[in-house]
Amino acid sequence: MEAADQLQEMLENEAPSRSDAIVWLQGDQYDRGKKVFELYQEKFAPRIIITGNDELIGQGKRFEESNISLNAMRSWLLARGVAPPDITVDADPLNTREQAEHVIQLAKKNDWRQLILVGSIYYQMRAFLTFLKYAKESDWTGRILNQMAKIKWDDVPSGRQQTARTYFLVDKKKIEQYRAHVAPVAEGIAYLKSRRSI
Repeated sequence: MEAADQLQEMLENEAPSRSDAIVWLQGDQYDRGKKVFELYQEKFAPRIIITGNDELIGQGKRFEESNISLNAMRSWLLARGVAPPDITVDADPLNTREQAEHVIQLAKKNDWRQLILVGSIYYQMRAFLTFLKYAKESDWTGRILNQMAKIKWDDVPSGRQQTARTYFLVDKKKIEQYRAHVAPVAEGIAYLKSRRSI
């Protein structure tokens, strides 16, 4: 099995545990929100961090992507009963690296020891490796857990034009393209293996 496929399988099968915050990475409209709300409702964390930006949303702003605003994401959670003080909106990051920087600095400031990262099945690996890289660079020794919107590989994520499988292949290339800001796949595998015993 190719290392990236091994890591993907590990990420898909990671179990949630009690954490300090659930991180909702903007993208795929409300696909990821369903997992975020499920984790919050099951009390895996007392707060939700919504992270992204409103500058690159809307039809034609990003290739093959039509997204929703951070306020719409917040309103969606509120409509389902999430308490307003339990939601923090991080509205400045323009990419995954900046999301990692902002969220991990927030974790350090608040002495949070565990985060649940919520992306989509095709994107989770790159998001995780980006957060892992920045955690190491910033000396944050907390734990990063992974949960995801498990979109079927042949389905089209909300606000997108191609299948999850197609975007997964694109994201695997991005891991190489952005390697200055992404931990190596082998490091991600070792990290997850070491964390299983905690």
